[in-house]
Amino acid sequence: MENNSWTTATVVVAAILVCTVIFIGILGNLVVLLVTIKGNRVRTKGRAFIASLTIADTLASTNLIFMLTSAVSYGKWVFGGTFCQLNGFLTSQFVASSTYSLQAISVNRYFIVVKENLYGSVFTARNQLLTIALIWCIPIPLAIGPVLGWSHFEFQPGKCLCLYDFRSSISYSMAVVLVTVLLPLLVMSLCYFLIFKRVTHHSNQVDTVMNNAQTLNIREVKITKTLFVIFAAYVVCFAPAAIVNLLKIVIPTFKIPLWIDILFTILVFFNHANNPIIYGALNRQYRKAFKDIFRNSVRLSYSGNDPVLAGNRVLPQVVDTKRLEVGLGTSRDAGVDRLAKLTTLWIDILFTILVFSNHANNPIIYGALNEQYRKAFMDIFRNSVGFGDSANDPVLAGNRVLPRQVVNTTRQEGGLGTSRDTGVDRLAKSTTRRSTIV
Repeated sequence: MENNSWTTATVVVAAILVCTVIFIGILGNLVVLLVTIKGNRVRTKGRAFIASLTIADTLASTNLIFMLTSAVSYGKWVFGGTFCQLNGFLTSQFVASSTYSLQAISVNRYFIVVKENLYGSVFTARNQLLTIALIWCIPIPLAIGPVLGWSHFEFQPGKCLCLYDFRSSISYSMAVVLVTVLLPLLVMSLCYFLIFKRVTHHSNQVDTVMNNAQTLNIREVKITKTLFVIFAAYVVCFAPAAIVNLLKIVIPTFKIPLWIDILFTILVFFNHANNPIIYGALNRQYRKAFKDIFRNSVRLSYSGNDPVLAGNRVLPQVVDTKRLEVGLGTSRDAGVDRLAKLTTLWIDILFTILVFSNHANNPIIYGALNEQYRKAFMDIFRNSVGFGDSANDPVLAGNRVLPRQVVNTTRQEGGLGTSRDTGVDRLAKSTTRRSTIV
């Protein structure tokens, strides 16, 4: 797909969608992680696997910053070959870890609902830790394979990411499809089929009066239904891109419009951002916990305990942690309790950063909508950081800094033309010279 297929409308829509996925994927999953690991508001077995899923989704959403930069650059990769390999590795690792976490959740739910008598002996603390280790270690060989020569990562303008070339190695493509798609999909489908077969079979046998154990089972069934919706969303998000990629492998001449390619790619990564929405919409326990965290975060911003707002000076006092616990109860594990409080603090910081990010969005808008500014930004960035191949680059020229050498300002003017105001022109050249020397 050629870069000249990108239009301003495509760039704007893609940038808005990717920013939305990044924001929800990072902030939403952090909230889910906090609710999952902290306290007694959400009491469910196998919370470690849900936490693993949210961590993988958070990291995958963070990795989309590369995609956002490429989108506002009209489908160009500006970070160089090394970062392309890194981006390909991280994308493969996080997506596969998210998929394996979903697979572990489905097996865990199967034992909770169908084989409850075996759950305690199978899902011991040791086995859960071992499973999580496998979730994150199994994808490493496939993620690092293209870096070592088994296939290779390349930038794909239609996806704004560095991904492995489907046609460069048939064996690698088959391994990826088998290990990260077909087998997990088969396991998850089988587990949820058996779960709902059991639930449907016993749905009419539940008495009006239930004991505590039965109530717990019903609660687990409700959470299982929520997790099934997450699995269904995973299939819906991945299916279009998977079908297109399969057609590209089978039919080498197969092509689709660029806007469809980028839309399907964004849909894949929306899978990492939709979990908080599903939890909040379908599960009352998570929904109530979300509301409590939001209320307390907003209240904290105006509280007298806020070190910024209290008397307009920094107070060495500690914020009342009872309010930060948002009614989730006191954890018996002191380490988990401290982690939860720290996560709450970071969420509050993120809300504050979001408010002030309004003052930093102008360069992004200029870069997305104005070709002249974008070209100037790209030239300055390449020459300043050293990703360009220019002999005038002070970083790359002889592997040493040349403090007296000035980068060609014609390139960095980015087609903006020569200013009639010589004072402004000298100021622009001086700014370019300083950025080059630094």
